Amino acid sequence: MGFAKCLGFLLTALLIVGTLPTTVCAVESLHMGYDAGYLDLTNDLRLSTRIGYIWWSKEKETWNPENGTWMSYAYHDGYFDQAGHTAAELAARWNQIINGGGDPWVPGRMPGQANYPGDPNIIVLDEITSNQSDANGGQYLLDALSIYCSTYGNRDHIMAYLSPAVTQTSSPSTTYSKVVYCGANYLRRLCLELYLSHESYVTGNNNSGLNPGYLQGDAYLNGRLGNPIRRWINAGVPASRVMPILAVSNIAEAHGTTSKGFYKFLNRQFWWMANGRYGDNQTGDAGIKTALRGGVGSYSWAPGTGDYDWVLTPSKNTRDSFHEKYIMWYCVGGNTAAHSDGVDAM
Repeated sequence: MGFAKCLGFLLTALLIVGTLPTTVCAVESLHMGYDAGYLDLTNDLRLSTRIGYIWWSKEKETWNPENGTWMSYAYHDGYFDQAGHTAAELAARWNQIINGGGDPWVPGRMPGQANYPGDPNIIVLDEITSNQSDANGGQYLLDALSIYCSTYGNRDHIMAYLSPAVTQTSSPSTTYSKVVYCGANYLRRLCLELYLSHESYVTGNNNSGLNPGYLQGDAYLNGRLGNPIRRWINAGVPASRVMPILAVSNIAEAHGTTSKGFYKFLNRQFWWMANGRYGDNQTGDAGIKTALRGGVGSYSWAPGTGDYDWVLTPSKNTRDSFHEKYIMWYCVGGNTAAHSDGVDAM
């Protein structure tokens, strides 16, 4: 769920203003998991002044909870595959939304109505499922995006989220070739939802439902994190257009199987991808490394049972220094050896 002018990622203290970036190297991220009742949950990955361009994915305009200022906004489109509309009508609808005309397909979202979406920077299609396979609606999606890009706007306006099941498919080039073509030609980013469990990483068990291969340690990261990224790149989506999304939710924690904090596991994932790792021999992969620069964000946050279960650093007051100490060390420093403390997740 692409990002950096090369090595920027989470730690560059960049706050980009002005027009939207049009190159695939721009620092950016996409976040969907803001909950006003649990501000600490979003703090770790939502460091807006570090990431640069960051979009909140909502159904109407939103504001930065840190300072009340307007934030770059992504319209969350869960209705793009609504039956009864042609591809041309879908493209025209996207054009209306992106230009501030509201969403004509959803009640209450036209100008003057309570849920009017305002003037979003981008549109996020959430989510691409088996309904968009080649055997189903893949051609419809491809046609709509083609019409939009040739008639109304350009590929910078639309991103698409792949569901976890589609992200993990073993055959994107044959089952989802239309989606691959969209990612290569018509989408700003193709976002891969990557759900991983700290418990599965430590024990190899399947209690979370996130480890069907019963893998453990870095082999688990390879199977659930590295292989999906590689498959979509190898199928034809440029690595710079792939946006890995680390999904942090109430099924991601260790559930008492280790004393290591969840932030250790998150750091391990970042380190693993930042160095383009895959396979038992820990060799590098330039595509994974490039894809990481395209974005890592949170898809959904949920509270744990205690006050600090989902604070990803030991204290919210040390959040920034903690990120600088560890994430900067391996993402920007380009170090391929794990930091003895920062990424020890077991």
